[in-house]
Amino acid sequence: MHQGPEARQAELFLDLRSLDVPVDPLVRVLGALEAEPARPLRVRLAREPSPLYAMLAAGGWAWRTQALADGGYEILIWRD
Repeated sequence: MHQGPEARQAELFLDLRSLDVPVDPLVRVLGALEAEPARPLRVRLAREPSPLYAMLAAGGWAWRTQALADGGYEILIWRD
């Protein structure tokens, strides 16, 4: 039975908006997912991480992206 991210353990949160090198947020997100795959991960980023979506799909992750008023993005990622 499918459970949304809200039904699982408390989520992890990463605010990566201050990272300057474009690959750094991607590495941090993937590392957090690998370290604690059972916990949903909420991430705030300065720009939309388009390359991340294909990696998430290939890894069996589900996600929901929301554009923020400040121009950044918040992404909630969980194991589907």
